[in-house]
Amino acid sequence: MNMLFEISQAESLVPAIVEVEKHPEHLLIDEKLRARFLTELRSEVASAVPDLSTAKGRDEIRSRAAKINRSKSPINKAAVALKNGVDTARKAIVAELETLEIEARKPLTEWEEEKSIWTDFATIREGWTSDLVLGRMEAAKEMAAHPTLFADKGKAISALSSAYIRIKEAEEEKEELERLREAERARIDEERRRKDEENREAVELAAELDARREMRPAAAPSTVARQTTHEEKVAEPKPSIASPADAAFVALLTEIREDVERAAANAGVAIPVQAARAIVRAMVAGKVRHIQLSQA
Repeated sequence: MNMLFEISQAESLVPAIVEVEKHPEHLLIDEKLRARFLTELRSEVASAVPDLSTAKGRDEIRSRAAKINRSKSPINKAAVALKNGVDTARKAIVAELETLEIEARKPLTEWEEEKSIWTDFATIREGWTSDLVLGRMEAAKEMAAHPTLFADKGKAISALSSAYIRIKEAEEEKEELERLREAERARIDEERRRKDEENREAVELAAELDARREMRPAAAPSTVARQTTHEEKVAEPKPSIASPADAAFVALLTEIREDVERAAANAGVAIPVQAARAIVRAMVAGKVRHIQLSQA
């Protein structure tokens, strides 16, 4: 009796993890062993001090989680071999192991997720606006970083800052170019309108001159000049503003108006376009003393 007690006591001193490695089937039929096994495993996971600052430390975390994952395989095989209704126990143990695997890897999983976040922050995508980049940069500055990822955070903020400056400058250049294009379109439209107005004014002046010329009394015929018949007078073509002479006169009127505007500008006086046109009209009408424009 004392011998059996000593053997039982000796077996209880063996870590459950070691016993399960040798006899995984015992875990399916011995509830006490199962409880000790899971308690030892939880304690091992909880007491582990994760080192995320080095690749070696991160590998140790991976290895710890992988070891828990591998322990499920012999338990599943043992359950198949026993074939005596241990599937419920198997499922419960496997579920516990999966939870412990997640817990063991949790520090590394969170570290990898944060590193991925900083990598994403540092990635500048096509089509982003300066406002979007600025918002992401401010968010990155406000976000806490794991001590081992301070450098990653700094790189991300630096990348966003450079991208913001580059994109902002491009946006401003685009806006300025569009402003210049709009101003050029407005200038062309105004020039076209001004030219049309000038042509209309010139045609009106030429027509007014024609009307005044027709109203002027005919000069007495000289004794030398041949008398023209009524038929010849009727047949004589009237001057037309479309003739080359009239076209030249219209151009002359425009040049005179521009000379008036230019002379005033050189003297430091701004003469509105309408005023310059009125001056030319007065010249044509003979209302400016000693100056009267007539069409040859």
